[in-house]
Amino acid sequence: MKDLNSLLERTFRDSFFISSISRSHFTQKEKYAIPGILEKNWSEIERKINLVKSFAKVVHIDIIDGKFAPNTTFMDPKPFTKYSNDLFLEVHLMVENP
Repeated sequence: MKDLNSLLERTFRDSFFISSISRSHFTQKEKYAIPGILEKNWSEIERKINLVKSFAKVVHIDIIDGKFAPNTTFMDPKPFTKYSNDLFLEVHLMVENP
């Protein structure tokens, strides 16, 4: 796991944040590096999803409305549905009205 995290951190250091968690929908006590995406532009989100979908089971998406937190990100959930069969999309809603 340490080698995988090191590789991911070197590869995606400027574009992604990496978290390692144990999730109940995976085999118990397995740990996974989860790439996270924080972007305003759908083409950049899609590019990053395509970079990781061959080895990641989960992708973390941050949604920020500019009210709850000062930044803003891509806000439309509809385009993500095309990846719903391939990935578990974990979403962090930093919005005033979820």
